[in-house]
Amino acid sequence: MPIQHRDTPENNLSIPFKFNAQNEKLIEEVLTRYPSQYKKAAVMPLLDLGQRQHGFTSISVMNEVARLLEMPPMRVYEVATFYTMYNRNPVGRFHVQCCTTVGASPILHESMKAANGV
Repeated sequence: MPIQHRDTPENNLSIPFKFNAQNEKLIEEVLTRYPSQYKKAAVMPLLDLGQRQHGFTSISVMNEVARLLEMPPMRVYEVATFYTMYNRNPVGRFHVQCCTTVGASPILHESMKAANGV
């Protein structure tokens, strides 16, 4: 099932995003790790910085990363939607994830739910 962006009040193209000065310095440092012709490889660390600054990986964060890396926004969307570490929607104060592989899933999932009153 393809993932589609649906505008919400907190995640839409009209909400601007720019990296702050501290993160711009970090971006410069990250980009020095890659040859100029391969700077697109920095997409994951830049998405992480954007998520840390903004609180989640919004469409505006992804577009800013695409602009900085001079790559099509769709390529950034593909990375952000493939990896579960990028939160595409705002999350609460605590964000708990549970491994859902066959071995860990049933017992761990139920015990986490019970411990958290879910």
